[in-house]
Amino acid sequence: MTLDGVALHALKHEFERKILDSRVDKIYQPNAYDVFLRLRGFDANFTLFLSCNPAAPRLHLTQTTPDNPPSPPAFCMLLRKHLKNGKITAIDQPDFERVLDIHIEGRSELGDMQEKRLIIEIMGRHSNIILVSGADCNPVGRVLGSARHVDLSTSGKRVVFPGAVYEPPPSQGKKNPLSEPHLQGDPAENYTGISRATADFILRGNMNFHEYLADRCTHDVSDEIESYFSARTHEERKKALSAGVLKFVSTELQRAERKRNKLSQELETAKSREEFRVFGELITANIYRLQEPTSEKISLLNYYTDEQVEIPMNTALSYTQNAAAYYKKYNKMKTAETALTRQLALVQDEIEYLASVQQAVSGAAELNDAEESRLIIAEIQDELAREGYKIRGKALAQDKRKQNTPRVNKVEQNVDYELYMGKNNLQNDYLTLKFARGADWWFHAQKIPGSHVILRFLRTPSPETQRTAMEHAATVAAANSKARNSGKIAVDYCLAKTVKKPRHARPGMVIYTDFKTIIASTSS
Repeated sequence: MTLDGVALHALKHEFERKILDSRVDKIYQPNAYDVFLRLRGFDANFTLFLSCNPAAPRLHLTQTTPDNPPSPPAFCMLLRKHLKNGKITAIDQPDFERVLDIHIEGRSELGDMQEKRLIIEIMGRHSNIILVSGADCNPVGRVLGSARHVDLSTSGKRVVFPGAVYEPPPSQGKKNPLSEPHLQGDPAENYTGISRATADFILRGNMNFHEYLADRCTHDVSDEIESYFSARTHEERKKALSAGVLKFVSTELQRAERKRNKLSQELETAKSREEFRVFGELITANIYRLQEPTSEKISLLNYYTDEQVEIPMNTALSYTQNAAAYYKKYNKMKTAETALTRQLALVQDEIEYLASVQQAVSGAAELNDAEESRLIIAEIQDELAREGYKIRGKALAQDKRKQNTPRVNKVEQNVDYELYMGKNNLQNDYLTLKFARGADWWFHAQKIPGSHVILRFLRTPSPETQRTAMEHAATVAAANSKARNSGKIAVDYCLAKTVKKPRHARPGMVIYTDFKTIIASTSS
């Protein structure tokens, strides 16, 4: 949604209907960019929200209850000093610009009536909220304070700081559309306050601008603006949260893969230890005819291959000591092979686990429901913390909806069966090991990280119903796996009672027996 001059003009008319003659009851500023004004009217109370956040500047009436920080910012204290109990007497939109000028009349500390102007400028990264003295103090008005101070180092066109004369944003040299009975040419290029999106909408519909504007002014647009920006804010928070967790998991996964590669190389080296045993044997077998070592190599017949072999020697040691050193090295590498094999298995297990977490985070990030996505990612953060990973934040612990039991996601329900799916490893574990009954069917993409899917029949199914339900469950498992963009993938299925979790296994890791495989299409 574009907050251009048209949208602000509609807001101006909505404000005139609802909050004109209201009094400012309370003022909050939860952060550097946002200001809430609690307004007390004759028959209703309202909350006016103003934001000069460069990423999402806006203003509208809201039902949101603002946070009240224990220590109010200086700008908030200034607003309370000048606007508390003030009465909104007028709302202007100068020259159809993206600016609303709210006139508020109140008494000074000496009891005199004075007018102040609260100006909100919707100008992208140059947006601001400015408190200006009224005409009774100065014909042009002086800046009393602002949410964002602007000096010559920031802008070469005007300054906004206490004591400076208030100057409106620089004109773009366009015409005011309200002064033209018929708009000519491209409205966005020729007239102020009309965005490209609005101009294209008007041109596509071959509309009369003034009729379109009059229709917009009959509607309350605050709800529309709040819904749009609320959804956008949730989406941005979801992306930021998922991006942070995804980056952490990807880093840990890369670290584990590097460790696996290093261990694999060391294991290959350890497996080549037979050469050292042979060297020791050959030296021992020929020691009776050898003189004390004087060269760094000796040539002996390898009776295993019937070929001459050169054996490196340490001239500081005797032949017996050289043979003992080769046997010691052989035994050390034999012990290392056992330890490296065990470590490699643990690292491979960690890689598989992190890959499953990565898939779960990616799946949560793609959900349309931002709140659902946030809760799933919060569970993943909690899971990682419990597994010993030092991930920032404790989103689940701070969430008001604390849950001791992971949520169960019902995908489908009809008279014949129910279909459930886990969206992260904690949910997968609970769904498979606690929630599922022995006679339920369990589905999972073959050897690929993904969701556990449980199919529960509510009554004895016909062969056709059972086949259709199982194909559908396999499709859900395929579509919620890491290979969901592969077209067709293999999905294993078995009775839930044959799925077990090995002792000390990581979340989401299970083993299963007596399974069959079905080829499912992710495009379905």
